Amino acid sequence: MWAERLAGRLVQAYPGTAQPQGPDGLVGPASERAEEALAVIGRVGGDVERLAVYTRVVLGRCAAAYAGWRRVCNPATDRPVLRVLGLVQGDLLSDWEDGSRLLLDLMRSGPYADGGAEAAAAATAGVDAAMAEEALAPGA
Repeated sequence: MWAERLAGRLVQAYPGTAQPQGPDGLVGPASERAEEALAVIGRVGGDVERLAVYTRVVLGRCAAAYAGWRRVCNPATDRPVLRVLGLVQGDLLSDWEDGSRLLLDLMRSGPYADGGAEAAAAATAGVDAAMAEEALAPGA
């Protein structure tokens, strides 16, 4: 769905091209800082740590980014984008709820019951610090 929306925007931005191609870097990390933050996320080890980073940092920042994009969309001209944002936000909320529930279960039992909460907190703090200055959305 995103590719379809993006293709429509590229046709508007680059009229007259058979296969519109955006400028290099249109899709990918927004900056070197964003790329560094993704590398930090990629180095997170352990199930509890990765799940904590995903549910507590990544999903929260995505939710803020989507809300920011919704604020700058024009309902008259951006209805397809707004529709996809609504679908994605619904999926994101479901992922957050499921992931948070699983994270709590992992931290309460099994091998992660002893020290899992501390490991999750340390991992999220490290990723949050790496992403502190990275804006993901307009007005973020």
